[in-house]
Amino acid sequence: MATARVGADSPEGGSPHTSTTGRKVANHARSDFRANRLRLLQTLLEEGPSTRARLCDETGLSRATVSALTNHFLRDGTVVERTSNTTPSRAGGRPPMLVRLAAQAGVVVGVGAAAQRDLMVCVASLGHDVLRSVTAPGIRPDESVHNRIATLGDLIRDAVEGAGLDIGEDVLGVSLGVAAPVTGPLGRLPQAGIDPYGQVPAPAESLTVRLGVPVVQENDANLGALAEGEWGAAKGANSYIYLLTGYGVGAGLVVDGALLRGAWGTAG
Repeated sequence: MATARVGADSPEGGSPHTSTTGRKVANHARSDFRANRLRLLQTLLEEGPSTRARLCDETGLSRATVSALTNHFLRDGTVVERTSNTTPSRAGGRPPMLVRLAAQAGVVVGVGAAAQRDLMVCVASLGHDVLRSVTAPGIRPDESVHNRIATLGDLIRDAVEGAGLDIGEDVLGVSLGVAAPVTGPLGRLPQAGIDPYGQVPAPAESLTVRLGVPVVQENDANLGALAEGEWGAAKGANSYIYLLTGYGVGAGLVVDGALLRGAWGTAG
C-alpha cells in the first residue's frame, strides 16, 4: 500500500524556500507594525491630543494605517477618542474627535520644591491631561533633611492616590524641580541657603528609593524653559532664554534645541 508522505517538499508541508520567504514577510510586517505603532505613540506623547488627520500629517503614515493603529489602541485602552470642546470644526459642523493617550498608558508626576515656596505636585497623563494638582506649605527651615524628603515623598504619594492611581503600577516617573544648579538627573551641586535640600547631594536618589519609581531632578528655571519650548511662547523656536523671577532670579538657556547647563550646571 502506498503511503502519502507530508514533508518539506510536499504541498501540505511547503518547500523550504516558501517557508523561509513566508517567515521573512511575516517578520517584516511585524517590524513595520512595531515601528508605525511607536511613531504614532511618540507623536501623541509630544503633540498631545490630535485628530486622526493631524496624526497622518505628523507621522507621514497613510490614513488607513493611522485608522488601523488607532482602532488597535482603542481596543487595548492605550488611547481614548473624544470630542474636542475647544477645537472648532473646519467646516463649521460638529467639533472634531481627538485621540489622546489614556491615563492607563501611564502617568508622570511633576514636583516644585524650591525654597521659601509652597510645595507643588502635579499628576498628569501622557495625553497632557492634568489629573490632580496639590499644594502644601513649604519646608520649615528647622526641619531635618530626612524629614524633608519624607514630607515630599508622602505628598507625592497622596497626590497620586488622590487621582485614583497606584504609584507602583501607574507612575512612570517623577520630575523634581529645585532652585539649585543641577549637573544631571541624579547629581547636582549642593547650595545650602538656596535650596531646602542643600545638604542632600541627590534628593532624587532618596526619593527613588522611598517611592519605588524613577525620580529625576532638574533646575526649576531649566524646567520652565523646556515647558515653554514644548507648549508655551517658545514653541517652534530653536534658541531662546527663559527667565524665572521670585525670591531670586534664574534663567534657562536653550541653544539649537538643547538645554545648556554649563560645565557645573550654573549656566543661566
